[in-house]
Amino acid sequence: SLLIFYVAEHTAEPVRQPYFDKKLQAAKLSLVAREAIKSYAQNLGIKVDIQNDPYKTGIIGQERTPTTTDRGVVGSKILATNPNFAAVFVEMLVKSRVKKNSVIAVGMTGSFPGLDISFLAACVALDIQPIIITSAGSSDWGANLPALSWLDMERVLNERGIIPFKSVAASIGGGSDNGRGLSPEGRDLIKEAILRN
Repeated sequence: SLLIFYVAEHTAEPVRQPYFDKKLQAAKLSLVAREAIKSYAQNLGIKVDIQNDPYKTGIIGQERTPTTTDRGVVGSKILATNPNFAAVFVEMLVKSRVKKNSVIAVGMTGSFPGLDISFLAACVALDIQPIIITSAGSSDWGANLPALSWLDMERVLNERGIIPFKSVAASIGGGSDNGRGLSPEGRDLIKEAILRN
């Protein structure tokens, strides 16, 4: 066993995966986008909650806000902030045979801004044009801060020239995709986010 291990360790050669450069480009862009949103949030006076955002991404919301539509698990939101998901999306799009300059339909949610960012970064890397419709509400720990919805994040990335795409339409989200379960204040706050973006 030791001999086989020794031979395997000393004869192995690294092999680049297909589309390695595109995957790396997408992951780096996802990280740049995340940092831009973190900077914007800090300018708004929004502090990073290190306990619930241990990687200090700035894209983890709070457990409950007036714009929170559903229950969510903080662990899944933290996992979704990994910029390497952009490489995963590149792989998925390539396997789906989406070609350069393709136009695709995309449904996004404020519940997982980390995945939203990574997916759009993959679209940039592969020269794909998404037509985006967004559910503006968010579950716990997502983009559920009234002043920093997913639509606000998307606008910031667009204005800074990081991600050239924006939603063409948005819904409130929540029950029946019309804000069921939200307070009237919460629905109004989401409508305001839609209108300002």
